[in-house]
Amino acid sequence: MTSRTFNPKLHRRNFFMKHLFLFFFSALIVNTAISQNDFVKYRDLQDRFEISVPGDFKYTEKTIITPIGNVTNESLSLETDKSHPNTLYILNVVTYPEAIYDFDSLESMEESLLNALNDVARVNHSPVIYKEISYDPHGLPTIIFRLMDKKKLQSIKGIIKLKPDQMYAALVYSSVERSLNELADIYLKSLKILPE
Repeated sequence: MTSRTFNPKLHRRNFFMKHLFLFFFSALIVNTAISQNDFVKYRDLQDRFEISVPGDFKYTEKTIITPIGNVTNESLSLETDKSHPNTLYILNVVTYPEAIYDFDSLESMEESLLNALNDVARVNHSPVIYKEISYDPHGLPTIIFRLMDKKKLQSIKGIIKLKPDQMYAALVYSSVERSLNELADIYLKSLKILPE
């Protein structure tokens, strides 16, 4: 028979660690549940798309005159407060002159998606960590990706979808330590391009 001695300090530390873990786990579940309920479905007035967002978008529009015609960039953005795990939600809708993308060529569509991703990475000074090209349920060419800045302070998760004359890019910015949260996924997965 072996005898154990009771160590009050060790017992208090184990008790404290168990309850601390339980507290953080519970707080995470409550915070996530509350935040999920705060998402509202945003539907474009022109019935082009819908997306779920945790607040109200701010809208800006810019038209650029190019040799091939006008390019319009509509930007919807939402900055959040420090209690939210993500700092910024963005949706850009870029409308090009007709027939810019060759939808008969898989290579052309993939190249267009990769060029758009490289532009996002360059503008944000954040290399690509992950990317995957696929097609959404409506057959639109799609790329999902994750970027991280070189100092590993900021993470950007995103999705880009192509239509013949438009590109939709949804992005979520967060600090690296808070980047693995399901709220970013709720936002990105909710982007639906509506049929015409």
